[in-house]
Amino acid sequence: MVVVAADWWIPAEDAAAVFAQAGIGDRVKASTGGGARTAVRGRKPRPIVSIDAFEYFGTADGYLPCLAHTLRPGGQLGIATPAMTRGVRELGTIPPHIKRVVGKEAIAWHTAHWWRFQ
Repeated sequence: MVVVAADWWIPAEDAAAVFAQAGIGDRVKASTGGGARTAVRGRKPRPIVSIDAFEYFGTADGYLPCLAHTLRPGGQLGIATPAMTRGVRELGTIPPHIKRVVGKEAIAWHTAHWWRFQ
């Protein structure tokens, strides 16, 4: 099995060098891009995993069903993303303790309720 590691911000060449140095370069294909733009050339993956990224590209209506459609039957989608107990729109601002750490990026964070609705 080959894993495709896609990242918008890290050039594929840089990621490939890290994978090669770790001894897994033959099992991990680095790709620049993310989400549905990352093609697995006619093969449907069994798992899709997103760590600290989905909140930036996966919130458009209809995106999650589209992504799930790319999985093999019985495949699994795993998402780990920061969340808040109350949304920024509900609060009217990004809480100062969060804004100090991540800045305006937190506008993309949502509540567990919001994610379940998706």
